[in-house]
Amino acid sequence: MIELKDVCIKYDRVILDHASMSIPAHSITLIRGKSGSGKTALLYCIALMDTKSSYQYYYDGKEIEEKDRNNIRKECISYVLQENDLLAHLDVRGTLQYFAHIHNKHLSDKDIQDYLDKMHLDVTLNQNVMTLSLGERQRLSIATALVSNPQVLVLDEPTASLDHENEIEIYNILR
Repeated sequence: MIELKDVCIKYDRVILDHASMSIPAHSITLIRGKSGSGKTALLYCIALMDTKSSYQYYYDGKEIEEKDRNNIRKECISYVLQENDLLAHLDVRGTLQYFAHIHNKHLSDKDIQDYLDKMHLDVTLNQNVMTLSLGERQRLSIATALVSNPQVLVLDEPTASLDHENEIEIYNILR
């Protein structure tokens, strides 16, 4: 379980002022709100990527001090940005190998194919990521996040630019 307490997020205005929330383990939690309401800012706190806001962070009941947040993020959390962070010069194989390398892992072609199958991606390993459709890129982005075998997967609007069919497919995969 993740708990955030006394969350204060301020930019040019106050986004959250002494808010708290809990996210149960083994759950899918949706954060909804109007555009500009601070959803992404809150997701950055949940994923331990925010260094400017103040908040207390608890992971499995233990308070995570600020000095330990980078380690927890690297070991336990993966984040998929609203706009995918795929590298345009890489192919599908290179993309998954790149993200595996960040986590000191090596993926065989069979491992890569397993990730693609899990994400219902029927693409070739040597296909450049920029030739993929938006839905395929989004699913590949999620696959790159899964390479680290995270305990927490944070997705920022994972279906924002997808058609309804791909939106439903991503939700079914995540379930």
